[in-house]
Amino acid sequence: MIKPRINVRCVADKYSGPNESIVEFVAGERCGGLISFRYDPESETLIVEPYRMDPGVTVRVGGMDCIP
Repeated sequence: MIKPRINVRCVADKYSGPNESIVEFVAGERCGGLISFRYDPESETLIVEPYRMDPGVTVRVGGMDCIP
């Protein structure tokens, strides 16, 4: 059984913007991606954006799958 891991000190975070944090997630050797957390001060919202995901990753929002 593979336990997913989250790396909060990933290389991608070094390239994040001033209102942004980037984390890396992995499960096994070929299943992972990045998630960007950005705060937009104009709209006062937090934007959560998964990206650079491997083919084996499915994003689920509100109980529904969002195929990348």
